[in-house]
Amino acid sequence: MSSADPNDYVLGTPLNEGAMGVLYRGKHKPTGKDVVIKTLTDEQMAVPRNIECLRTEYALGHGIRHPNVVHFLDFWERNGKPFLAMELIDGVDLRVRLSLGRLPMDESLEVAKGAAMALQAVHESNPKHPIVHADVKPENLMLRAGQGPLKKDRVVLVDFGTAMPAHAPRAPVGRALARVREMFKGPRVVGGSSLYMSPEQASTQNEEIDARSDIYSLGAVLFEIFTGRPPFLNLEDEKSFARNGRLPVTTTGREFREHFNEELRIKHISQAAPSPRRFNPRLSEPVETIVMRCLEKKPHRRFHNALELLTALASLKVHPDGTVTASRRLDRPVTVIGRVVK
Repeated sequence: MSSADPNDYVLGTPLNEGAMGVLYRGKHKPTGKDVVIKTLTDEQMAVPRNIECLRTEYALGHGIRHPNVVHFLDFWERNGKPFLAMELIDGVDLRVRLSLGRLPMDESLEVAKGAAMALQAVHESNPKHPIVHADVKPENLMLRAGQGPLKKDRVVLVDFGTAMPAHAPRAPVGRALARVREMFKGPRVVGGSSLYMSPEQASTQNEEIDARSDIYSLGAVLFEIFTGRPPFLNLEDEKSFARNGRLPVTTTGREFREHFNEELRIKHISQAAPSPRRFNPRLSEPVETIVMRCLEKKPHRRFHNALELLTALASLKVHPDGTVTASRRLDRPVTVIGRVVK
């Protein structure tokens, strides 16, 4: 762990509180730079594993140096309470931006490339022990403030609270949920929001997780960027979307951060994702092909890694009329629409 001097940091005003900790604005006194400091509430401190989770977050993330990944600065403990200092991202998360309306196609693809670059950096940061972020969702993709259209270098992946070494076996969901409810006193599921979880994460089997799980989750995020909704919603939210043409929650509310639903878990495992063009008929075929390959149920049928996904995204060209063409052939394994038989 870091040998940070706790006296180098000043804790400021709270920014956000979630299941994995509470964020404060802070300052690094030696440099005068504003930072974000993550720690635990008194209630979260009552569960020893929460402390270990924050230690693990720093251990997995602090070695990654990439402009598309949040920079972990220091970790220290004071009277047994952990503190994690990170760079302060001046901007908003993708959830907030999507609540303001759909992104133009060129900016959507820039966000997609920035997110893929972030995952490539995470997955390749430790060749001997690859890291899986395990919670890719709009809330965890920050968009740095800046002038002009969004560019890929302004996308920053944050929150390694559920990150894990690749190939870690997935505990059966029922047992995992019981443990997490005890840990965090809430309905959050291990491995992130059930709106974006991979079939491996959602499985009740003891399945292994690797980088392709993050590819699936990013595919679910891309589906929402291009259509205005995730690929799967529970029945109540499906009805609301059909009536209103938009999601029932359009801000960073608790409903999205802690959205767990058994129906969604089963859909990720057993149902093929719908076509994005069902909800956005103007979406070009090459974009749909990339999204659908990310969302393949079987990991070996997805992009094998983030670099392969990034290469596919980089082959796309946006024309003045908003259509998109690919400079090379984009192959996707054929999936029978309907239920996936295991």
